[in-house]
Amino acid sequence: MERAKDINRQELEKIFQATKEDFQDLNNQITETNNAEQKNQLQRQAKRLYEELEELEQEIEKLKSEY
Repeated sequence: MERAKDINRQELEKIFQATKEDFQDLNNQITETNNAEQKNQLQRQAKRLYEELEELEQEIEKLKSEY
């Protein structure tokens, strides 16, 4: 039987992967955008996503180290 921590870690890893894909897509949009205002908005969104990735990564590592 899977432990609750294993299930939680697996779900966090799924969220991490989806957020990583969003971050990569956003960076592609930034590269393709010529409008400075749009570019700034996208860069702020990318920064928030990156911070979220860092938090998720820390939570995942914490769960992995608790074994």
